[in-house]
Amino acid sequence: MRRELAIVVAIAALLAGCGRGGGHERVALYGVARVPDDEGIVTSVDLTSFTLDDRRTYRVEDDLVSFSNIDLQPVPLLYTKGQYVQVGADGHTARWIGTVAKPIGTKPPVVFYAGIVRSVDKGRLVFSNGTVLRVAAEVDLEHVAGRHVDARLRPDEREITEMETR
Repeated sequence: MRRELAIVVAIAALLAGCGRGGGHERVALYGVARVPDDEGIVTSVDLTSFTLDDRRTYRVEDDLVSFSNIDLQPVPLLYTKGQYVQVGADGHTARWIGTVAKPIGTKPPVVFYAGIVRSVDKGRLVFSNGTVLRVAAEVDLEHVAGRHVDARLRPDEREITEMETR
């Protein structure tokens, strides 16, 4: 059953990647930087919409691309509930949603993210898989390009507040 579900999700993602015209840009899932239009914790989701942080709601159409920011694999939309996600949107319609991680239940909540930094651009880390995360002004960004980073992100601030390099 799990294998069949995975196959259905993969086919749906491939079909969504083909698009339906309309001039909307598709999300690049091959390492190109994906700068999100919004980020937050999915607090409610169904097959027609999802809400971030109990405040911002996005409509979902058939061509939505839902994936993991970690390995770029397809993720069922309903799986995103409770996850910290990034969203590419056209107004109030989501074009793509990428899961980052489930927040740890500390006060305040924390999201952990790890990866190799390709570059630093305007206070953002661009990771080798295309994930782009904002960084708090007080975090030192010197010498992080090309290195593996273990980051702590505050969902309420929508930015990395601490990180270690290896």
